[in-house]
Amino acid sequence: TALQCDLGETNQKLCKDKGCNLCQIILRGFIKEKSLSAEFQRYGAGIYTSQSSSKAHAYCTSATENASEAKRRGMLVCRVVVGKAAIHEGNKEELLAPPRGYDSVWGKASESGPLNMDECVVYHNHAILPEYMILYSYQPIPAKNT
Repeated sequence: TALQCDLGETNQKLCKDKGCNLCQIILRGFIKEKSLSAEFQRYGAGIYTSQSSSKAHAYCTSATENASEAKRRGMLVCRVVVGKAAIHEGNKEELLAPPRGYDSVWGKASESGPLNMDECVVYHNHAILPEYMILYSYQPIPAKNT
């Protein structure tokens, strides 16, 4: 997630800024309702995770970000209780919870499907627990005008 504070640079303490998603997740845990702001949710209203750091990085965007500025982000390595996962290769945007008899949804990547990397969605705040935090900076590559 994008950082709103100077954690890891000049400050070693979590901030209390409600807009700093990283600090809020560490302080309060994941809150499914906070994830409802995303425009597109392939498997409905849930907390999305990935085993791929590049996929997690790609999910972290902000409409207010300047495409040419260096950015700081935080990535959380989490323990996720998947339970019995319903496996899907296509979109199921209508989901509000896992299908009956399942605890989560596993989006399986395939050559013919919309996913290029697997992802897992849990629908309960207590099914995911942050364990490690990785702070990093990157310089975006500006899009080429064609």
